[in-house]
Amino acid sequence: MKYKVQICGEIELPITHNLVCKSGNIEDIQTVASHSQALAQCREWLRKNLPSVPTLDSFSTGAAAQMAANNPNIGAIASSLAIKTHDLQVVVKGIEDYAGNTTRFLVIGQQSPTPSGADRTSLLIGTMHRPGALNEILTILSDEGINLMKLESRPVKGKKWKYLFFMDMMGHMEDEHIRRGCENIRELCSYYEWLGSYPRSES
Repeated sequence: MKYKVQICGEIELPITHNLVCKSGNIEDIQTVASHSQALAQCREWLRKNLPSVPTLDSFSTGAAAQMAANNPNIGAIASSLAIKTHDLQVVVKGIEDYAGNTTRFLVIGQQSPTPSGADRTSLLIGTMHRPGALNEILTILSDEGINLMKLESRPVKGKKWKYLFFMDMMGHMEDEHIRRGCENIRELCSYYEWLGSYPRSES
């Protein structure tokens, strides 16, 4: 919303969580710090292996690594990059509860690429404040045969009970049914922004 850029591509990278600290000794860890999501993804491992050690939410895994670098009694759940950046030692590698987790990264640029044949289109929309507004939009997608891959709500900063929706759908804006469906959606929205059409990472 702040910058006029578009999504040009996406990359999915595997996520591996490592328990790290300054000494590399698990006995030195009195608190485990990390981002809430990383702590949640390692909850069972922590419960089993460090049951009496409290956890501490941090702004990011990088911030947790910095805390561990400054305090020998803090362990962090962090990436390999954070370990190198903050000169930490690995205590245990790969402590995530489930293997195969990935994080999706978006490639941002000035304009989206032309169709590749295996694309994704992303929108940011705000619905009208009336019952069934979102259902009307979903009906348009269904009528056009558009496969919705993701629908995620986000609160609007500074506005109570106001939400915008991120939508990902299969296809490119230059595909006739995608263009037609998006034009119809736009007429029903209080806010509408095409974020880009780009090759899917799984292709």
